[in-house]
Amino acid sequence: MSFKFKYLSIITLFILFACNKKSENKRIPIYIEPFYNSQPFKINVEKYNEELKSEDKDAIIKLSNEIKSNKDNIELMTMFVLATRLYDLGLKDEASYWYYTAGLRRNVFKETLITDASSGEYKMALDAYYKLLGEYINGYSFGDLDKTIKITNQIIEESQNLKSFAKLYPNYQFDDTKLNEAIENSINDRKEMISYIEENREEIKKARKENGIENKY
Repeated sequence: MSFKFKYLSIITLFILFACNKKSENKRIPIYIEPFYNSQPFKINVEKYNEELKSEDKDAIIKLSNEIKSNKDNIELMTMFVLATRLYDLGLKDEASYWYYTAGLRRNVFKETLITDASSGEYKMALDAYYKLLGEYINGYSFGDLDKTIKITNQIIEESQNLKSFAKLYPNYQFDDTKLNEAIENSINDRKEMISYIEENREEIKKARKENGIENKY
C-alpha cells in the first residue's frame, strides 16, 4: 500500500465511523471479551481492574501516572482500557497519549510474536480494540493536528528502546531477533503519519467539516 493511500485510508475510516451514533451511556460502547465490556461494565485485565473502573478523574490521572512510570511492565490490553476510561471521563488528551502508545507497541508486539492459537486470539482482540477505540480517539485527536503531532513525537521518543515482550507475556513466544527492526518499522510508521498530517492539513480539516466531525468527539 502506498504511503499516501495508507494514511488517506485511515482518515477516511475515522470519518466514516464518526457517522455512527454514540451510545447513550457515557462510556464508549466497546465489547472485547474477556477483557472489557462497557455495558454491563466489566474490566478483566492483568491488574488495576478496580482502579480502572473509578469514576473519579483525579484517581484515574493518578493511576495513569503510576502506569506511565512503569509502562514497560504493563500489558497492552491494560493500556487500551486505560485510554478508554480516560476518554470516558473527559480526559481526552491523556487518552490519546495512551491509545497511540499502545498502538505503536502493539505493532512491535505483532511483528515479534510467534503466533499460535492462544496468542493469535489475543492479537485479534488487540486489533479489534484498536479499531473500535480508534473511532473516538482519532475523531477527537485529529481536531487538533498540532497536538496530535506533539503527542506522537513524545511517543516516538519514548519508544526508541522498547524491551522484548517475552517477560511481559511468558506464555507466548517471540522472535527477538526481529525486535530492533520491529521498533524501527513502528517508529517510521508514526513518522510517516506525522508527515502525512503536515502535508495534508487542509484536506483533513475540510473532510472533518464536510462530515460534521468537528466537536463531535
